[in-house]
Amino acid sequence: MVGPPDRFGFLKGFAHGWPGSALHGARHRGPNPGGATRGRTDLPGGMSGGAPDASRPWSAFLAMSVAIAAAVSGEAAGAPPPPGAVEVIARVNRSAGRSDFAALRADMVQDFRWSFGGDANAEQAIDEWKKQPRQMRQLAKVTRAKCAYRKDGYVECPANAGESYRAGFKLRDGHWKLEYFVGGD
Repeated sequence: MVGPPDRFGFLKGFAHGWPGSALHGARHRGPNPGGATRGRTDLPGGMSGGAPDASRPWSAFLAMSVAIAAAVSGEAAGAPPPPGAVEVIARVNRSAGRSDFAALRADMVQDFRWSFGGDANAEQAIDEWKKQPRQMRQLAKVTRAKCAYRKDGYVECPANAGESYRAGFKLRDGHWKLEYFVGGD
């Protein structure tokens, strides 16, 4: 039977599974090194399915995992972009939203990366974008998102994009320029 939630929001008895499920009422009959009596006791190392408790080995693992994830995401997010980069990002956003290719080209580097197939040319990218208007919508979308200044000197929009669409800006000869706009890996 499922009881009210405990202080962590877990439903008491939920670890046994919903009535009718394969886990409902399942209990391990062997030794329980953790000494827990509530929740599932068929989990390894004496872990029960109840609320987190510092005496359970998985609680330390969970706390450590959360701390590592927070540290990694904080590092990946980077610092806010410098003011000069913010201005260029805003211009690129306006240009992409209006499909103003001439204005967009002024903020791009000549060896602009828009494909992983070896294409590194701003004019080729613009020619392709004229055929595929959704690319301009994507560029406008990513440059509206929160951007981050990375340790390698790039400002990437959006921050923590992973393999999604992303735009990268870099300071070249004293001017911030759009260096890449790609999606995927």
